[in-house]
Amino acid sequence: MKTPEKTVRQLFDEFKAKFTIDQVSHSKELSMVFAYLQYQCSMAHGMYIHIPGPNMKGLIEKHLGYTYEKSPAIADKAF
Repeated sequence: MKTPEKTVRQLFDEFKAKFTIDQVSHSKELSMVFAYLQYQCSMAHGMYIHIPGPNMKGLIEKHLGYTYEKSPAIADKAF
């Protein structure tokens, strides 16, 4: 069954396709998102769904347009 949530790897790939190295290096927010997604991808090759804290969640929503929804699939795994 396919879920609408994106894995960390999918978000990181979208980020790399959308922003250039120059854009990332000149923006503190983009640098933070890049470093965060890169770090998250270092675990299990990013093939998992991860809901970040409120600050990073806001930056990902702002720059990638991805909103995190609380789905039953994620809620069940949280406990």
